[in-house]
Amino acid sequence: MVRFSRRNILRTAAAAPIALAMPQIASAQSRWPAGQPIQVIAPFAAGGGVDLLARLMGTYLEKYLPGSRFITVNRVGASGQIGFTAVARAAPDGFTTGVVTFPSLVAALVERQAQYTLEDFTFLANIVTDPSALVVKSDSPYKTLQDFIADAKRRPGQLTVGSSGVGGPNHQLMLLIADKAGIQLEHVPFGGTAQSRTALLGGHLSAACMGIGEGWPQIQQGQLRSLGTGAEEPSPSFPGERTLKQNGLEGVVMGSSRTFAGPKGLPAEIVARFSEAITKVVADPQFRADAEKQGQPLDVMNAERTTQFARNALAQAQALFQRTPWR
Repeated sequence: MVRFSRRNILRTAAAAPIALAMPQIASAQSRWPAGQPIQVIAPFAAGGGVDLLARLMGTYLEKYLPGSRFITVNRVGASGQIGFTAVARAAPDGFTTGVVTFPSLVAALVERQAQYTLEDFTFLANIVTDPSALVVKSDSPYKTLQDFIADAKRRPGQLTVGSSGVGGPNHQLMLLIADKAGIQLEHVPFGGTAQSRTALLGGHLSAACMGIGEGWPQIQQGQLRSLGTGAEEPSPSFPGERTLKQNGLEGVVMGSSRTFAGPKGLPAEIVARFSEAITKVVADPQFRADAEKQGQPLDVMNAERTTQFARNALAQAQALFQRTPWR
């Protein structure tokens, strides 16, 4: 005979939700990656490098994860923080991923109380590092970096420079240029590079900082001109482009690293399948060709290296913020 004491009833009631949830979790894992679309959250507006990479990765992952279907969801705002937070807070079931960017991801961790930490992510792989560049319209009076710096010294705080958001790599490039050159610039943040590029082409900005890959099509078409990139060395992906160091400004290195990530707690089986599929994607010659057409300079790092890279990026952002705080 079973005795239905109050203690037994409470113990059974407390265990019931866990017992009910376990089959649902197991079912979600067993049907993955089929069953529902896998979201790839792009924290910046459509048309920019992050959005384009999210869509490209989704297309090729479908090829190497049979049964999967990927959709890109733009969660724009707060210099990427809205999208980053959405990835961090997602259920760890493999159906929500995102392309997060450095140093934007860690900028909020040094400037304010963010709604996530590095430990809230599962970093699956870094895919791209796009050096930031100072870019002007092709008919700009600034033919060289020195032209731009000289005018900024004549008119402190009057030259407007657009970027994809506060604290991101392009804003940080502007801060580094201003710091090293001893000039004052007026920052104009946008929701993504696509908008700042449009404003620059429309003649509404003195210059803009953007990933060289994001401005490369317009540079090739003669609509924009780069005054130098924040790369360590010239990239063969962008023939003819010079670094800021080559153009006379030492110690300015900055770029946007685009990383495929999910929330913390992803099951090991799903992480392993993602990693295997990503390895096949980045080795696919057609993917590499498509990435080059988009101006996406590949810089592939596995999960372990990417996790360490994230920690290093946080330390670098903390050091820069101490020298040149931003808000």
